[in-house]
Amino acid sequence: MSKSSNMVYKTLVVGVIALFIGVAVQPAIADVSIEPDNSELVEITVQFYEVDRTYNHTVLLTKEQVRELENLINNFEIKLDRSDNKIETEAIYKDAVVSLNDYGILPEDMSVDKAQRLVTGKELNTRFIRFFERWYSKNPKSLDDNENILCLIAGKSSQTAFFAPIGRILMVCFEYLPYFLLLPIFYFILIGTWIWTIKPLSFGYEIGLGKMVEIPPGEPDYYPSKGWVNTIGLGGLKKWNGSFYGQLPLSKFFIYWGLFDEFYPGVFGFIGIKIGLITTSSYFGFALRVKIGEKHP
Repeated sequence: MSKSSNMVYKTLVVGVIALFIGVAVQPAIADVSIEPDNSELVEITVQFYEVDRTYNHTVLLTKEQVRELENLINNFEIKLDRSDNKIETEAIYKDAVVSLNDYGILPEDMSVDKAQRLVTGKELNTRFIRFFERWYSKNPKSLDDNENILCLIAGKSSQTAFFAPIGRILMVCFEYLPYFLLLPIFYFILIGTWIWTIKPLSFGYEIGLGKMVEIPPGEPDYYPSKGWVNTIGLGGLKKWNGSFYGQLPLSKFFIYWGLFDEFYPGVFGFIGIKIGLITTSSYFGFALRVKIGEKHP
């Protein structure tokens, strides 16, 4: 595919995915930020990633409350760093939900119990859980030091983007569809609408860690995620600190933020909560598979 054709392809894929996602479930795929309004309050938008939908909840906090929230996240990291078993980590997650509720972070229609079930993976489809459990039982030595599955995951990182499962499904379709065939695009949209209603295929979201930008085309620049990620699952306790990239065996997904940013998937099947703090994303929940490394794939 030529450079010009590749650009048209990216534009088409991003446009159709954004159109479909915006109409169907309205998930946000860009990082959330905190922006002060004209008063002394700060507006914070928190995103909730469930298996079949994403939605935002906006709250207004004082600057002092924002500092307390940042301290809460920092203390959350410290507690996780000291935990070495899943039971204790789940308790830390549940306590964090209670603390967020005290700040009015949870929407009125989401109870503390439901949010706790969300971040500990109890809302995920059991078919996916059983599939990964069977796979791991047959391949217990298949995970390397940079990988985990069926794990609690928490992190705070820059250059981080979230991608809806319907977007991945449509990208797979587009890989086998010539970009100039406009009519079949709508056909795939209809298929995507039907697929999305099938609960067994509601497998959670992807998280892209680190990105590549080609300006001009053919001259890539790489931007790693910077921060920390903590997981505990079937692969044990796995942590990453500093600079890193997603390394799952999935093609990069496109996010258009004025430029075509191509993110490296590092987390698959994520459900949980994300809070945007200036230039970083703080998130915690459950994931089917995680693979992260120091170098881009």
